[in-house]
Amino acid sequence: MQELKQNLKLKAQLSPRQIQLLNLLQTPIVLIDKKIEEELEENPALEEELDNEENYEQRALYKDKEPHNDYLKNISSENNKTIYTFLKDQILGLNITESQKEVIEFTIDSIDEDGLIKRNIQAIKDDFFIINERKVREDEIVNAIKIIKSLEPTGIGSKSIKESLIVQIKKGDAKNKNLIIEIIENNFDELKKNNFEKIKKENKISDETLKLVYDEIEKLRPYPSSGFSKNNTETNFVIPDFFVYEKNDDLVVTVNNNYRKKLGVNSFYKNLYNETKDQETKKFLKQKIEKAQWFKEAIKQREITLLGVMKNIAKIQEKYFISGDEKKLKPMKLADIAGLINVDISTSFKGYK
Repeated sequence: MQELKQNLKLKAQLSPRQIQLLNLLQTPIVLIDKKIEEELEENPALEEELDNEENYEQRALYKDKEPHNDYLKNISSENNKTIYTFLKDQILGLNITESQKEVIEFTIDSIDEDGLIKRNIQAIKDDFFIINERKVREDEIVNAIKIIKSLEPTGIGSKSIKESLIVQIKKGDAKNKNLIIEIIENNFDELKKNNFEKIKKENKISDETLKLVYDEIEKLRPYPSSGFSKNNTETNFVIPDFFVYEKNDDLVVTVNNNYRKKLGVNSFYKNLYNETKDQETKKFLKQKIEKAQWFKEAIKQREITLLGVMKNIAKIQEKYFISGDEKKLKPMKLADIAGLINVDISTSFKGYK
């Protein structure tokens, strides 16, 4: 005997335009312009709007109140330098002879990629003689290293990570300098292994004092050359969708619009649609105008959604953004953000990407 069963299923199906919008959400800002260009070429009803004089002045006024994108160019030119180029640029203004300059530059080339000079002076002397076919005195190498150590970044040219950290503490503004130096000098292995009990016992300090010491050491750079390019190849930088900066003790999130064209619907095509009586032409124009309008709104919606995501991330992670301390990062779930901006979890996931 046959049985009748009733099943209830809830099925959500995304339209092609909803899928397109979700794809736009996860597209990085540097590729948005490419998508806009493709759409401009494909759809004549979509056009790039040029700012009038009033809008230009308003944008200029607004830009003065937010971080400039020019810093990306500055970062690119700075960070593409190797530590060797950076150091050699600094000695150009020193009052030294050509002979001294030659020895200093050669010694700079003896620095390893971590910014340390681990080679002994005799080895540097021997290499100098082989390459330059002239002898150099030991005191010339010693003087060259001394000059290198006076350059930026602090700690450059040290023999070891330990020496680099001590130099940075000596030149810095940390409190309890003598105690910090003593701990680095005598308990360096314990610091590396996070053996805090032994450090406290041997130095007779409290948990609070140890925390202050450790916080100061964490600010230092074990490898003085960190942040510099390891080679001369061009560095590719991430272009941000947003700027997050502190203003009047509050975090401000702004959209990076410098890489996005302003879009509009072509007025000629709108007028032509209203005037034409040919139904085929009218149908064609309607499709193009609606598509242009949708794309314009989709780009705007992308900005609104992502800005909502970023503002709420900044709100939840405010302590981290202000301090830069990774320990102050809070765990987050997609549902946290989705609930705050009233969107589906899958949409906020696209925003995270």
